[in-house]
Amino acid sequence: MHAVKWWHRPIACLAKGFLWLYLKTLRTTFKGIEQAETLLKNNSAIFLLWHDSLVVLPLFGKRLCLSRALHILISGSRDGDVASRLAELFNNIFALRIHQRSKSATLKRMCSLLNSGESLLITPDGPRGPRRKMKRGSIFASYKTDTPLVPIVYACSRCIYLKSWDHFRIPLPFSKVSIECLPPIYPRKDIDLSQTAGSMMIEKEHLLTEQF
Repeated sequence: MHAVKWWHRPIACLAKGFLWLYLKTLRTTFKGIEQAETLLKNNSAIFLLWHDSLVVLPLFGKRLCLSRALHILISGSRDGDVASRLAELFNNIFALRIHQRSKSATLKRMCSLLNSGESLLITPDGPRGPRRKMKRGSIFASYKTDTPLVPIVYACSRCIYLKSWDHFRIPLPFSKVSIECLPPIYPRKDIDLSQTAGSMMIEKEHLLTEQF
């Protein structure tokens, strides 16, 4: 494991300030948040957010009014150092670092947190893709702990796409943004969680985009 640099925290603090100034320019509407809050009062949940949609995570976290810890899975490589520092600047949000050589240990930690009543937020196609293809980690944890998956999607009226593997989306300042927390998907033997969750997220995002 590599050493954490002293300058990661000040960079994260500057990034948080800039991020909030930018996010305040967006005209944001939410849907389904109350249902998620009701679920979290007595249960754990695994929130799913595509890697290309991470820019809206602070808006979701603030609107959700977290009363218990939310652990966000972040790459254990150097690329995730500043992101993990940034995440932990927000109330009740903690970074759970994923190291390529200890994925089994990470899965055990995920299940332990869920069984203790805490929740996770996972980018099911991250950190390196393929884009919008569900990986097995969230599905395994859901079945193992009988925890529902709660997809989060967003759409915006105007945005730019970065030339990254995930085509990361950034809404333009003063654009309209719609964030929706979809109904929970409970693990059952008669459904394919990966196919169900992935299709639901893509279809719902398409419908939200058509509204603009």
